Amino acid sequence: MALVLLLALTASSPTIASAQSTETTCNGTGVGTPYVKLYQANVTGLTATIGGYAVAGIVVNLTWSWGDGKIITGYFPQSHTYSSAGTYEVNVTIFDCTGGGKTGSASEIVEVGVSSTSSSSFSTAVKGHASNFLQLYVETAIAVGIVIVILLTAALYTRKSRAFVSKLAGERAEMTSRSGVAHLSRCLPSVGPRYLDVPKGLGLG
Repeated sequence: MALVLLLALTASSPTIASAQSTETTCNGTGVGTPYVKLYQANVTGLTATIGGYAVAGIVVNLTWSWGDGKIITGYFPQSHTYSSAGTYEVNVTIFDCTGGGKTGSASEIVEVGVSSTSSSSFSTAVKGHASNFLQLYVETAIAVGIVIVILLTAALYTRKSRAFVSKLAGERAEMTSRSGVAHLSRCLPSVGPRYLDVPKGLGLG
């Protein structure tokens, strides 16, 4: 009785897919919809390796569709090398011949051969931004330098203009002063004798 109970429990318990769980005949009872779990792909260059596990009554096989037309069968883990870089959808289907031949599946998106391209694109973008920043910095520095030169030139011109105006005003004042003295000296000979004419009888001659 104990042996029969043990056999019944063994037949109804789920089987986790592994290299030792291969079944080629359909016997036993179903345990519901088979379940497949895929781990995140490990990518090196153009090669992707995917692990995971499957739960079913009796696992007949696992079918791998790698998204590039390649289809294989086998248990976890599996590796595949793509012919070109890109993004692919990997689909894994499990077939359980118990319980009416139920199937379960899971998918995983993998990117192969794109990490170096992404790094290169990122590096190119960084260099482009750095170049643009450097160009903007140089242009700004040139513009600031031009403004400073203009301001200094204007200040120097204003200073020279003030000095020139001051000098011109001084010269004009001096010329006016000299003109007044000359005019006065011209007037004194005609005016002086009139007031300095002493009568001869005073004996001052």
